[in-house]
Amino acid sequence: PRGGGRKPALLVQLESLLAEQLRLSEKLASVKGGIHGADYRDESGALALEAHRAVFDAFINAFTTYRPLLTKVKEHYDRALDRALRSEHENVQMRSELKAMELRKGREVETARAEAIATAATFRGDVQQRLAKQTARAEEAEKERDEARAEVARLVEELEETRAKCAEAVEERRVLKEAALKESSWAQDPAMESMMALSVGPVPKNFPRADATLMDGEGGLSAPTKNAEGGEEEGEKAEAAVEDAEAAPEGEAETKTQDE
Repeated sequence: PRGGGRKPALLVQLESLLAEQLRLSEKLASVKGGIHGADYRDESGALALEAHRAVFDAFINAFTTYRPLLTKVKEHYDRALDRALRSEHENVQMRSELKAMELRKGREVETARAEAIATAATFRGDVQQRLAKQTARAEEAEKERDEARAEVARLVEELEETRAKCAEAVEERRVLKEAALKESSWAQDPAMESMMALSVGPVPKNFPRADATLMDGEGGLSAPTKNAEGGEEEGEKAEAAVEDAEAAPEGEAETKTQDE
């Protein structure tokens, strides 16, 4: 090494070259960021690697004696770095595609969620409308049921009143029938039986229809026959029997009136 505090000229040149290459790399990265978006990053470090590679080439070219050896070493490292860079580039591209896919899937999920929310809202509205209609129908059915029950109760009440009136009519008919039977069956009365058992004798001399002349045997009457001892007595008995027969209906009518 040389004495003194000054840097070798080659070192100064190489440092200046590295600084210039890195500045160019940053500028190129900013240009790509403007093209691909503000979130662009030189994640693989390819631009910075190119800057260091240029400086290393300049260092090798400065040594003519060691240039072949350093060139082989650099080529070996370059091959390894190229494979690593390709792999890194593929990974970066894959990560970009995955990120884009995630974004696309996210948008699809949001779209599907919005559609699901809209569909659910529509379905909920339909369900509410159907529920309201069903509720209205149920209330109307309950109202009709109550009206039907009231109508049935009214008809039952009318039926009971009709039955009561029918029973009263039947009872009145029975009473009238019994009364009619009693009035039409006067011959079955004991008084009538006693009257019918009487034997009517000849018409007395003072018969009300004295102006009517009856022949012997006409009307079931026979001419009076006088016995030697009691002809007149039998005539008086027949007259009394006729008077009793005429008085019997009037007594029966008074008895019926008192019973009623």
